This record gives sequence, C-alpha cells and structure tokens, in this order.
Amino acid sequence: MVGAGIFALLGQIIISAGSLSYLSFLISGIVILFAAYSYTKLAIYIPTSGGIIDYYDKAFSNKFVIRSLSLIYVATLMISSSMIAKSFAFYLWGVFDVLTPSSTQINIASLVFISSLALLNLLNKKDVGYLEMLLVYLKLLILFTLIIFALNKFGLDVKTAMPNPTHTAFLGTIGITFFGYAGFGIMSNAAGSVKNPTTTIPLAIFSALTIVIILYLLLTFVTISYLPIEELVKHPNIAVSLLAKNLWGSWGGILLSFTAFLAFSSAINANIFAIFMIVNGMTKNKNLPSSFGNTVLKTVNLGNLFFVILLLLATVLFDFTMVVNLASLAFLITYFSVFVANYVLHKETNSSRVIISIGMISIMFIIITFVMHNFIK
Repeated sequence: MVGAGIFALLGQIIISAGSLSYLSFLISGIVILFAAYSYTKLAIYIPTSGGIIDYYDKAFSNKFVIRSLSLIYVATLMISSSMIAKSFAFYLWGVFDVLTPSSTQINIASLVFISSLALLNLLNKKDVGYLEMLLVYLKLLILFTLIIFALNKFGLDVKTAMPNPTHTAFLGTIGITFFGYAGFGIMSNAAGSVKNPTTTIPLAIFSALTIVIILYLLLTFVTISYLPIEELVKHPNIAVSLLAKNLWGSWGGILLSFTAFLAFSSAINANIFAIFMIVNGMTKNKNLPSSFGNTVLKTVNLGNLFFVILLLLATVLFDFTMVVNLASLAFLITYFSVFVANYVLHKETNSSRVIISIGMISIMFIIITFVMHNFIK
C-alpha cells in the first residue's frame, strides 16, 4: 500500500478536494475497513495463496462470471501499473529539473520501466519477499521522518490557504483516494502460509490499514501546510518530492524521488508477479486459451508475454488522467465484487450481512459519484 498511490496522486487529490482532502482519505479509509472485513473473513474460510481468484471460484458457479471478474482484476493490476509507471516518469524527469515533461518523454520512461520489471519477472521466478520488506521499512522510515520534521517545524506562518471544493469535486476524489489503500488484499494470499490465519490475517490487515490511514492523514496535513497551492497546481504529480524540497532543500527532493522510485518499483513488480500467477492459474483452469501455457524463448510463458504487451500498449494509449480514473474505477469494482462474494458465502464465512451490506452500499455510492464526476461531465 505505502508509496505508489500516495506519491502519484496526493497532489491531484489536494487540488480537487482542497480543505476537505483529509475527509476524502478518512472516508475512503473507513470504507476500506469494511472491505477488509470481507477480505479477512474470506481468507480465513479459504486459506489459500490464490486470494481473490479462489474467492470467485468458491462464491460463484457461473464460469462466465468467474472468468469476467478474474479478468477485471487482471485489468485492474495492469491499469494501475500503467498509472504507476507514468508517475515514475514524472518523478524521474523531475530529478533532471524537467518538471513538465512531454507525453513522449513520459511514455519512453514508462515503457523502459515496465519492460525492465516485466523481463525480471519473466526470467526470474525467485521469491523477493525479503527485498520487498526492506523497501517497505525504508519507505516508512523516510516518510515518517519527513512528517516528524515538518510537524516539529510547524508554525502559523507556513500555513497554506486551501480552497473549499464543490461537493461533486470532493465526492469525485474519494474514489481516487481508494488507490492509496490498494494492495492490502494481497495479504489475504498469505492465509495458506501462516500458522494461525484466523488471528494473523485480521491482525495484519487491520493494523496495516490503521497505520496507513494515519500516515496519509499526516502526509496530507504537512503537504497542505508547506506546499503552496500554486506549486501543487503547476506540478501535482510530484507533490511529495516538492514538499521534501521545500523542507530539506534540493537533496530532500532527490531523496524523496528515490523513495518514490522504490515505491513504484515495488508496486509494479508485485502487480506483474500477481498478473502472471493469475494468468497461469486461469490457463490451467481453462478460463484462458490453452496456447497461453506454451513457452517461447525456453522460459517465457506466452500468456504472460501477451499481457505484458497489452500493458505496454495501455501505457502508451492512455494519458495520465485517464489512467488514474480507470485504475481507481477498476479497484472500486474489484472491492465491490469481494463484498458480493462474501455476501454469497456469509454463512460459510460466519460474516454479518449487515456489515457487508453497509460496505456494499457505501462503495456503490462512491462508484456512482466517481463515474458521474470523472466520466460523465
């Protein structure tokens, strides 16, 4: 969760939600906790490494529904990877003082970034769990250090006046803030590996979400306090780097850009790995053409290569704003499908239909307002 979404989207969220940015993160965080309830219940009942795909298999009998939801989840991972890659490009060019890179510059950097990580996953199947853990600790350390430094320096003279947003603009940002929490569901994939999933999985998911909600609220506060709205409007895609530059000088901006690179690398690497695992599983279950299981160049799976090419095409064809909106909408639909799966299995998972229903209604309302504001103008 920590990194990719907040580095990529914080500036845009503050520009749209203004003084209500905190509320946007808080509301989406609360709804995410309802989604976490369904995730934990399903993970305990179906303690496998397949995660959401296995939940679909168990909850729905219609193969078309299972296949469609699985492909939507794959599309979610692909679109979010495109968004993260474009965010990486903004931060990369920012290091070279190119604060407004052209679409060609953005696409070139994005394609090289995705291709490198895809090649790593195509050729190297080794577990990178320890490396991911190290990256998470490093990201948290740098971000909390930045926040503590800012809070220690806080005074009335640095307060930035933020505009009050329209109701539709505010509601539209709630769907985008969801992306900052995306990824917590991957913890449910560990249910088949831990000794006591009944205790460990809920503890892991809810404690992680609580930490991240607090982190995002604090980071939003210091960004609003130390980064003038004029700078945010000019360069919304590198807000955290500009914040660090204002507080720590040019080296601070470079440090936070490096932290962003770690976050983006970690997120895309995890997404591509998940895409490959899902595609391989769907191919074995005959939900995708059997030819996808064939190998090319000795070790490269044809199905995985096909989806990498789709990912690269999506990155070139969609601009940053469209990718952000599509990625956010895809995640919202995925979360809604998890609510539905748990509702179908509520007796088996020993879940409260009231809690599930509140979550379903909340996320449906957010989906509707998000689509109305970002797609129907």
